[in-house]
Amino acid sequence: MTAAVPRRVSAPVIALVLVTLLVLALISVLAADAASGDNLVLRDAGALSRAGGPIASMIADLAAALTLGGAVVSGWLLREQADRARAMTLVAIGAATTTLARGMSLAFSYAVATGQSVGSARFGSDLNVFLATDLGIWLVTAVAIAATATTIAVTGTSRGTARTVAVAAGLVAFSSAMTGHAGGGEDHEVATSTMLVHLLAVGIWLGGLAVLQLLPATSRDDVAVVRG
Repeated sequence: MTAAVPRRVSAPVIALVLVTLLVLALISVLAADAASGDNLVLRDAGALSRAGGPIASMIADLAAALTLGGAVVSGWLLREQADRARAMTLVAIGAATTTLARGMSLAFSYAVATGQSVGSARFGSDLNVFLATDLGIWLVTAVAIAATATTIAVTGTSRGTARTVAVAAGLVAFSSAMTGHAGGGEDHEVATSTMLVHLLAVGIWLGGLAVLQLLPATSRDDVAVVRG
């Protein structure tokens, strides 16, 4: 049985979708901030930290999806070296973006947890205490693994390199699953496992489709055949 890939989506359309997602995220963050009013229990870390944290996390998740999906496509589906080289360039960009966004998310999370606005005189004074918490450990782990994936992605375009990046991207997804609110619930294992499966599935699907849309039509047709 064979199934064809959907028609190619132009780059402007993809850019429009991404911009729309960013705008919607910003609106939701501002709406949540307005709804909270003066009910903050902790010291306010400032609007930048409150709004920047969720936005940085969303950018990191989208970039991580591109990294994971692109690495899976490159490592297991693409046959031509030229196609794999193009896909791995996108994977490297996605991994680098994930690293930067995860680093920003770490900084904003620390600011909110300690009530210290970014750039304030005391910002970072007790960072070692925050990094010793479960949240801090997993945030740092995600940044470190994403940085490792970036380094690996720029070293070559072989199937082995792509598959190694895919594994690293999966570990980033695992670290992200451990930082969610569900991770601290009573059903810790079930919650984190469910979140991990969700992140992996969405990452492979969304990131894989994004990379395929940026490949030549003949290459997409080549990998689009599902043989059963």
